[in-house]
Amino acid sequence: MTTWKPIAGAAGAYTATYDFRGNAITTLVTDLGDGQLAVYSPGTGVEESAFAELEKIGTVAALVSPGAFHHMGLPIWHKRFPKARLIATTSGISHIAKQQKDLPPLEGLDALRSLAGTSLTAIETPGKHGDLLLFYRAGAKVVVFNNELLCNMEKLPPNPLFSLLFRLFKAGPGLAYNSLAAKLLGAKKRDASSMIAAAIREHGLDVYVPCHGLVIDGPDAKTRVLAVLDAAAA
Repeated sequence: MTTWKPIAGAAGAYTATYDFRGNAITTLVTDLGDGQLAVYSPGTGVEESAFAELEKIGTVAALVSPGAFHHMGLPIWHKRFPKARLIATTSGISHIAKQQKDLPPLEGLDALRSLAGTSLTAIETPGKHGDLLLFYRAGAKVVVFNNELLCNMEKLPPNPLFSLLFRLFKAGPGLAYNSLAAKLLGAKKRDASSMIAAAIREHGLDVYVPCHGLVIDGPDAKTRVLAVLDAAAA
């Protein structure tokens, strides 16, 4: 059963995990103010009880795809929350429109920025398909969310081919820069990792929420993440 877990010290931030073809994917929810919520990487197979639980927290105002290839959950979430704005990265707008023809037109990240104000910084990483890099500030902590490039998978994908590829590209298990995903996104390793590291040094990081993998919290979270990024950029 899907449950929404609050992130300690980060007011209005919640995570839940859903299964997609045997892979654990994380959905992040953040408070936009005035009782409105944004949902990042809305998942598939979500139970009605999870939707109802989220409604007790606030009003779902934005459904955000964190990358061009994350769209399978959008139809069920849009059906459940038809008034929520659909938001995606630049390449995601056109790509998702082709894959999900029954959805209304998607908006860019400026729509998210206008809803959130100063509590949120939304950045696209470099590459053909820019990846969402999100900084959420509320309470005592800065929560950072990224889609594909920095993962922390507990185990490799069950598909034998994908598992082999992840091993060859040293993309896990554990905290790792996902060179395999970078190739699929058309992102140069040094450029993308350097950009993410610079943004973290500017905006901070107390909790790291990867779309793919386990949440990293604790006093060494920033140091651990930067170490991986700096090594990828070397």
